[in-house]
Amino acid sequence: MGYRSLFRYKGVVISTAILLVIMLLYGLTSASIDGRASKYSLATDAFSNFQARLNSPSLALSDAQSLDNLRTQTLPSSKLLESKFGQQLTALDNHLAAGERAKANALATEIANGAQAEQARKSKLASYIDWAAFILMGLFYVLAVLPQIAKISKDEVVQVESRKEAENILGTVSEGLFLLGRDHDIGVEQSSSLKELFRSERDLEGNFFDFIGQYVTEGTVSVARDYLDLLYGERVKEKLVKDLNPLNEVEIHIARRDGSYESRFLDFRFNRVLADGELSHLLGSVTDVTRQVLLARELQETKEEQEAQLDLLMRVLHLDQGSLLKFFERADSTLKEINSTLESRGHSNDEIRGKIKSISEKAHRVKGDAAALGLHSFEFNVHALETELDKAQATSERLTGRDLLPAVTCLKTAFSELENMRQIVTRFSEALVAEKEVGEGSGGESGIQLKSLGHGQISLSSIEMPLYTLADELSERRGVRVHLRTFGLSDDEVPEELKEVVGSSAVQLIRNSVVHGGLPPEERLKQNKADYLSVVVSLTKTEKGYSLLVRDDGEGLNEELILNRAVELGLISKEVANSKPEGLAQKMIFHSGFSSQAEADLDAGRGVGLNAVYSLVKEHGGSVGLRHSQGRYCQFNLMFNKEH
Repeated sequence: MGYRSLFRYKGVVISTAILLVIMLLYGLTSASIDGRASKYSLATDAFSNFQARLNSPSLALSDAQSLDNLRTQTLPSSKLLESKFGQQLTALDNHLAAGERAKANALATEIANGAQAEQARKSKLASYIDWAAFILMGLFYVLAVLPQIAKISKDEVVQVESRKEAENILGTVSEGLFLLGRDHDIGVEQSSSLKELFRSERDLEGNFFDFIGQYVTEGTVSVARDYLDLLYGERVKEKLVKDLNPLNEVEIHIARRDGSYESRFLDFRFNRVLADGELSHLLGSVTDVTRQVLLARELQETKEEQEAQLDLLMRVLHLDQGSLLKFFERADSTLKEINSTLESRGHSNDEIRGKIKSISEKAHRVKGDAAALGLHSFEFNVHALETELDKAQATSERLTGRDLLPAVTCLKTAFSELENMRQIVTRFSEALVAEKEVGEGSGGESGIQLKSLGHGQISLSSIEMPLYTLADELSERRGVRVHLRTFGLSDDEVPEELKEVVGSSAVQLIRNSVVHGGLPPEERLKQNKADYLSVVVSLTKTEKGYSLLVRDDGEGLNEELILNRAVELGLISKEVANSKPEGLAQKMIFHSGFSSQAEADLDAGRGVGLNAVYSLVKEHGGSVGLRHSQGRYCQFNLMFNKEH
């Protein structure tokens, strides 16, 4: 029996102890009285024997010495007899010494009768004490012990009822309830729904972290361990650390019998349990919040979709319909080419890596066009496609078609987003046409008119508008100021066959200027430059065709950095880099996979942009030239021949 059980039964323990004390006192008293009665009985028998010997004819009447010897041999010497019959015994001794047998016999009879009377009194007293003790112990048992036993029995009944009620509660609550000890072991008391939550046929058992480690990552388990240790720290306030719970709405994957997995979101909560004012356990509760989480996600996705549609509508108000339709055609064609490349046969590692290179160039080009038009949702989707392609390309293992499955998923999302944008623009255009017809029929003017987007006081063409939009977007995103100027890019000045290549190339080169040549205003001022990056894009007609020039007054090219980076990427050897051959750094920046930026982001870092420009220009029979001065400027010159 533990201390708590002993405390619980203290009434019975105390009353039983008192009863034992009473029984002990009764036993001692009864033994003492019985002992005296026995001594008196022995004395009576001794005096009877003494008298029989005293009256024996064989004992000489005149032999006083023999009488005295008879006294010492027959009658016991006892403090009890001395205290009770001291005078009679003294007188008896005197009669025996004087040889007065008759007097001694009479006195012995008197003493024997007295001892017999004392024996009777002691026996009667012992009987009274027995009855008194029996009645007293009976009364004490009835009045003291039985109520305590009844109380315990009542408590036991209450406990049994409480136990049944607790079992009923644990069997009906929808939450998974369990107790955790300080050793983090899962307690025996659990709600029935806990098995349902984890699709288990038996109660949970063992160490909690070993159990939950089957469903969540090691990092989550480690953080959860630290969190529960905080809860066990009595100095830490429970409310202050609740927000640190790493198992709040955690996603778990439960294996089915057929080998598939079921994803669910469970919310774990932990509360301290106090016993006698001390922290003894943690009460864990688990709730299935899958529906709530999925609903919240659905609502968030709907909200984001509505915001994206609204943002697209706002941009459509300022975009040339022709530019949008051309972008849709180019993007649709590009995505179909990417899809065709993914579906084409190619099983070797080199063939698959060649696919990735081709797809990356096309994806980067269409992403840049989308960014230039401010179609960020589509831009982000294509960026996700690039990310998956980079992951596949980065592996050192042999690639298979399975490695491209994530890219296929991203491609489907991009197709869906493109079709969504097309439908929004189509519906919006139809609404504009309908409103225009109503306005003309009523003799009025349309309430909504498409206007060219102005940049300052400049009226922008369908080619210029995306470039200025991109410059503004990059300026805000990169934390730099950009001043863009364009020349010769009006719709009338650019030949129809060059509009796509000029527009796409200018987008990539402007992005390159801002990302690699742009600095915060304060840094430019330290270099005695204007606080903004100046970018000039101009198209001029030449004797042989057209020349597209993109020049910025940024950082130029750091050839040593470029060559060292090429060594890191394994594109050239360290010996070649140390020799610094003329023109190698310029060639490297057009190499597929080269980027001076260590980490890829939405704008750069994949080594695709300039390579895409080079490939696009070559497709149109052109050439690419580059001039630069470190810390001063960088200039790209794209030449297009008339014959092409």
